[in-house]
Amino acid sequence: AILCGLEPRYNLADLLSAQRPISDILQPAPGPIQVLPGAGAGERLRHWHAASVGPICRQLEHLDSRTDIVVMDAGNRPTRLTRRFWRLADLILAVSRPDRSSVLSTYAAIKFMAENCNVGVIHLVVNFSPTPEEAGDVHRRLREACRRFLGIPLLGADHIPPDPSVTRAA
Repeated sequence: AILCGLEPRYNLADLLSAQRPISDILQPAPGPIQVLPGAGAGERLRHWHAASVGPICRQLEHLDSRTDIVVMDAGNRPTRLTRRFWRLADLILAVSRPDRSSVLSTYAAIKFMAENCNVGVIHLVVNFSPTPEEAGDVHRRLREACRRFLGIPLLGADHIPPDPSVTRAA
């Protein structure tokens, strides 16, 4: 929402607390997309409860009739809620940076999210990778760990080199 220049009136916290339906929260963004703004860093998502997840998931599934693609940024902290969203997904795209702590965090997130959940294949994008070779190394290490310890295939999607103009804009 921020990078699209939106000033949302409602956001994910309103959806999770069942105060607003998804139709009230979706906002038109530049181009033919709509954005469901995430909760701000200072907002608490602890007010959502397990009973609200089913209705939220049904609202997301009903978006199929109005959209071609739904992209959800589930953040970098695995939770029971994001695990539920993984179960709904047709395609899961994990994002990692090449640094060691990010690779370990990405593996930990995949491990948590895939627990007791048939996720199928996960795709990996390596962000802020200066070379395709470095991205390939990150993919190889994560692919081997996921195969060996989790029995999950991990496909390389691509890499995104650092872009100072995007960093400044963000």
